[in-house]
Amino acid sequence: MPDPVPAYEELAGSPVVSSRMSDVGMITTITRKVKCAWSDRVNLARYFSSNPFDFGGEKYACNGLEIEPFNERGEYCAPTGSGSDATYTYAIVTAIYGSRINDYSSAENWFSWTEDVETETLVIDRMVGDTVQIGVSDVVPPDYNARMRIYIPLLRYTLSAKRLGALPAACLTMLGCVNKSNVRLGSLGWWAPGSVLYSDFRYRWTHFPGGVQPLNYSCTMYVNPLGWQTGFNLKKGKSLIHARRSDFVPIYPYPTADLNLVFS
Repeated sequence: MPDPVPAYEELAGSPVVSSRMSDVGMITTITRKVKCAWSDRVNLARYFSSNPFDFGGEKYACNGLEIEPFNERGEYCAPTGSGSDATYTYAIVTAIYGSRINDYSSAENWFSWTEDVETETLVIDRMVGDTVQIGVSDVVPPDYNARMRIYIPLLRYTLSAKRLGALPAACLTMLGCVNKSNVRLGSLGWWAPGSVLYSDFRYRWTHFPGGVQPLNYSCTMYVNPLGWQTGFNLKKGKSLIHARRSDFVPIYPYPTADLNLVFS
């Protein structure tokens, strides 16, 4: 069962809603200020950061948190103790919400995420053997050293996330895998089995004592429209799955996995 939500009191005038126009459209920011026991401040901050805030029929993810001391008169008071051992009676927890949640299954655990999409070109040189080119009428001897250069456009999709909680195990265990089922790449939608390769992972964790510690990481997928488990066949003029010559058992160069778990 999830941990119980610490008791808190929403302060007068909270929440405050503001909007501004940016290069990506109208951005809404919602700021909440609540009062809680000093001993509950971190657990309450974790709760706010890992649960969306319902406002105006929309759900918003927490982008930032601030914790300050507070007393009954609304005045800042001297602590008991000093340094990292300082304690107060009450705390003000300020939670700032600014990312509207769409339909990520685990968006409630995320501060924010960004998507980067680029294209690259994969170049393959294939031996053409005794093939000829259409439109060439002269009879020429086969050139078994001749090559055909094949250009395959690739789509590189990188998701960078800031979130709380444990890193999804799939971020590490599924590196080098191809999707065995349909996988969703954020705003790019769904992609067919065998077309997406999970290739790169970056991770950063900022450590500091006594506070909320967000994870910062990114995962990169490459989309191959011809499929990652295939090779170009000159005779057929298309990409096909390889097989052993002896028994025609298919050969798959990449392991497969449910890559949707990387984004969970």
